Amino acid sequence: MRAWTAQMRARCLEKAWVTCVAAEMSERLLPRHVRMASSSSSSKGPKKVISVVDQAASIPRERMRNFVIAAHVDHGKSSLADKLLEIAGNLELAEGGERQVLDDLKVERERGITVKARTASMVFDDHLLNLVDTPGHVDFDYEVKRSLQACQGALLLVDSTQGVQAQTLANYNLARDAGLQIIPVLTKLDLSHSDPATSLEQIEQVFGIPEDEVIWTSAKTGEGCDEILPAVIKRLPPPPDAQALPLQAITAEENAASPPVAKHTMSGLIFDSWYDRYMGVVCLVYVEKGTLQVGQEFFTDSQALGQKRSQGFQVQEVGMLVPQPMVCSALRQGQVGFMFGNIKDSSLARVGDAISDHLDGLTQDEETLEARKVRSTPKVYASIFPLDGGDFDELRKSLERLLLNDSSVAMRPETSGALGNGFLMGFLGKLHMEVFFQRLEDEFGTEIIATAPAVPYWADMRGTGERVRADIPAQLPPKEMVEQYLEPMAHTTVIAPIEYMGEIFRVFKERRGVQTGVDHMDETRVVIKHDVPWQEVIVDLHDVLKTVTSGFASLEYEEAPPRVADITKVDILVNGNAVDALAFVAHRSVAARRGRAVAQKLRSVIARQQFEIVIQAASGPKIIARERIPPFRKDVLTKSGKTVGGGDMSRKRKLLEKQKAGKKKMKSVGNVELPQSAFYAMNERDDK
Repeated sequence: MRAWTAQMRARCLEKAWVTCVAAEMSERLLPRHVRMASSSSSSKGPKKVISVVDQAASIPRERMRNFVIAAHVDHGKSSLADKLLEIAGNLELAEGGERQVLDDLKVERERGITVKARTASMVFDDHLLNLVDTPGHVDFDYEVKRSLQACQGALLLVDSTQGVQAQTLANYNLARDAGLQIIPVLTKLDLSHSDPATSLEQIEQVFGIPEDEVIWTSAKTGEGCDEILPAVIKRLPPPPDAQALPLQAITAEENAASPPVAKHTMSGLIFDSWYDRYMGVVCLVYVEKGTLQVGQEFFTDSQALGQKRSQGFQVQEVGMLVPQPMVCSALRQGQVGFMFGNIKDSSLARVGDAISDHLDGLTQDEETLEARKVRSTPKVYASIFPLDGGDFDELRKSLERLLLNDSSVAMRPETSGALGNGFLMGFLGKLHMEVFFQRLEDEFGTEIIATAPAVPYWADMRGTGERVRADIPAQLPPKEMVEQYLEPMAHTTVIAPIEYMGEIFRVFKERRGVQTGVDHMDETRVVIKHDVPWQEVIVDLHDVLKTVTSGFASLEYEEAPPRVADITKVDILVNGNAVDALAFVAHRSVAARRGRAVAQKLRSVIARQQFEIVIQAASGPKIIARERIPPFRKDVLTKSGKTVGGGDMSRKRKLLEKQKAGKKKMKSVGNVELPQSAFYAMNERDDK
């Protein structure tokens, strides 16, 4: 092994990736500005982009390649995508400005992460290449799974300064299970602390990919990036030639009378959609068979299964993303592009639907349709309510439009005694929830009150044996009616340097984790697996692991079967009234501590009033914590700088009793306004 490592380091010297030449490469790196070509510009950029659309019309399916870029978070996916678009001529990188042009959402710019998969088409060496840039965070793995449906290959990126991480392994398994050809790419080799030898060793040991199949790159300097597109053309297959037959005859009589004969000439797949204020519902489609063109009639799975078969939709416009939208005359077999028709009801064109010019090209039963779609099971729930009760309809419209672009989110109406009408939302993780709420405000200007995230629990009812699911604490049945409670679990995988093993074990022990495996990836890094309650994952597990490992640990998690747990619901009472939106579920061993911590946090965020505010935490009938916010107090014994009543104590006592009675009346009719920070405080851990 040492000899092999020495050979790799020698190769590093030959390829000039070592520190001694880093200064020379940095001199060639100038600040550049990404100037996207547009149809209204007069530079050479738009001419090239227009030629992409023109050339695509004559490129046969055999010279098409659809591939996805997948990697762990912050391993250089978006930067490499920019560089590939520049090499193909779709972008011009000029002086001064920002990169990562595919990350066009405000939330992506502010957080510096990709949250939505983006596609771009380019022509290189007389081949049409469709690139899909995907998110790297585990909360957005639904975007990766959905993108894989439209691709035949994947670029698997590995940061040479970090090596193989938890999400790298997860993305490799997703691509392999989808039957995609994988091209490994080593990134960030311009950095002085990069260690390509160790990364190559990990790639070969974990994935079984020999080092001569790995492409060495730096998106900043451009070194090695010119090898990627030729490798895509050479090593990835073209889209399959779909000779689609009907999945099921329209009626049993037709099927019995004659063998099924395909009547459709076009079929495709909707793998993304969004709402445009001018065009309505816009769909991103992968054409599996035939040609999709303007004026063509088409049907969708949701339309057929909804028994609305009498009239189809009409294609009003089709185009390609290069990466900005460019209108074209048609999308042919194997191509990826956008399309919009006269779709007024968003429920009739969902992500995962097949489209076809005839009903026999569609899925004819719900079971087959569900099997085709990418499954996403919500793991975190939160309730949202409009800031003003009169804005409920506007909130509903905004949510429906945003759900077009993020079909992994679940939604259903909910009513709260304290906050009124709202919606219960299901997300894939805490970060997914935060990004969704931020997009709701950025893109639609919707102001909301959101409760703290919670996970679903189950209760086996006493006597009947029925298993009841509680998505929010208010739905959890009382202990007297329950035989046992079950809490959701997560399989977690942590990859970290071996010297941090002790700290990692301590973190999981504090969170009731059960160790399921320890594997050594190499001499310096270890893979640690635990089963841990979902509630512990969404609170702060990722942040704490990063803290105790100095930022070197990476975390990946997936759903695991629930287990029996001794849990209890903790109600939060404000002036004796239970606020259902503030209730939470905790393990009985930590319920009192968490109740005290929440009461103390609420005391610090709720504004002081003219009357006393009492905050209590209760587990069943037992009060486990109490905090008091004293009222503002006026000195009624002083008037115009003089003491009222002189030395007469009865007069003073009368004034104080009158003030006390007024405060009591005000407390009975006054309302306590809960700020959004009160709900966010619910999920802040207090380990004191």
